[in-house]
Amino acid sequence: MTNDKCTHYVDLARNFRPIEEDASEYRSTRELRHMLGTSTESDWETVLKARRAVVLAEAGNGKTEEFKEQARRIASAGDFACFVPVEDLDDRSLEDALDPDDADRFSSWRENNGHGHFFVDSVDEARLTNKSLPRCVRSLQKAIHGHAERATIVISCRWSDWDPNHDIRLLNDKLSLVTHPPAEPEKGEAALIALVQRDQNGGRVEDDDIDDTATTKTKASGFSIYVLESLDDQQRNKFIEAHGIENAANFRQELIKNGLLPLADRPKDLLDFIGYWQNHEQRLGSRTDMLSYVIDKRLTEGNKNRREDSTLAIAELRLGAARIAAAMVLGKTLHIAVDQPAQRNDEQWLDPIALLPERSEAEISSLLRKGVFAPASLGRAKFHHRETMEYLAAVWFKHLLDQGCPYSTVRDQLIAVQVQIFADGIAERSDPCATTAMTGRLNGTMFRSGVS
Repeated sequence: MTNDKCTHYVDLARNFRPIEEDASEYRSTRELRHMLGTSTESDWETVLKARRAVVLAEAGNGKTEEFKEQARRIASAGDFACFVPVEDLDDRSLEDALDPDDADRFSSWRENNGHGHFFVDSVDEARLTNKSLPRCVRSLQKAIHGHAERATIVISCRWSDWDPNHDIRLLNDKLSLVTHPPAEPEKGEAALIALVQRDQNGGRVEDDDIDDTATTKTKASGFSIYVLESLDDQQRNKFIEAHGIENAANFRQELIKNGLLPLADRPKDLLDFIGYWQNHEQRLGSRTDMLSYVIDKRLTEGNKNRREDSTLAIAELRLGAARIAAAMVLGKTLHIAVDQPAQRNDEQWLDPIALLPERSEAEISSLLRKGVFAPASLGRAKFHHRETMEYLAAVWFKHLLDQGCPYSTVRDQLIAVQVQIFADGIAERSDPCATTAMTGRLNGTMFRSGVS
């Protein structure tokens, strides 16, 4: 991992979860295996063995630096490997997208029989720069045509920008691994007969002479999908030590004492806490202070190239996230749909468009890409940490009180045993307390007013 304060990569032995496995179950099993000494982690070796892989990760989790380091490591071992931004393939060939030295090595790879590794980062970058992902994929397909069986391809994407239907279909259609078994040499009398027949046919091979056994063994392998896991305790400690901060032991102790470990499970989170530590006389704030600090940091993360990232002020982002959090608490659900219109009628998932009707789909998508949200499974998201959700829900209820909503109304909503939050027939009201959270019929002025 590289950054402004630490310019060298830190090998954290990152872990990868197969997308089909539930995150909480995977982590529980992982911890149990660690305790029993039978851990079987999915690491980079597992990803590379897949030969065709997609790595999904939330922002700030270090996927780009991991890709660059893998390309460097493999190349230093003698095999061809390159890192290429996917958007660079939109209007140019792979050779033109690579620097001159890598382009020369790529040309040499195509002329020999060695294995090659292609680390392509990242699908979401192509979309934010209005590049054509199909055109980028075809460019890579054309570059390795005739040599695809010797190539390992790993492609990254933010989990929130991944289309589980269209994207995987595109990759499997254009870049799947097709392997052909080696032809078996003809033996004995069968070989002699074949030679005689070919001689009689002037060297031509008749259709009846073709053995299609090998053809039936041809195998096509699609892309495996993995999620880059958050940092565990050992990885977190190694990252802290690599940065050489003063009083590192005290820093780790304050993380533990203030209950901040769950909020420091990405490389970027640790960098933010380290920055806070260095700028506040080697002290971390209270859990409430640090929750607010982390939430604002995560809400302001973004790419300046994303147009929608620059249109929402921090107060608007915070209040939008707070409204979602309150809906989750009142609605007794932990999930919100992400770019899955077909699932918006599922009462177990919040519908973000109904919940934030005054916001455009682009603005809602921008909010759901922020680091306060994390992938639950394809098509849905949850808050990165439960306490983040609970804190933001409190922000929303405070906002209602600040807007003049009677205390008794907020109290009744919080203590109600059965909140009929999923009902579509709740009457709309124009007062500040009109909060039918699940259906999104919230007063639009509340969202725009911000939180002090």
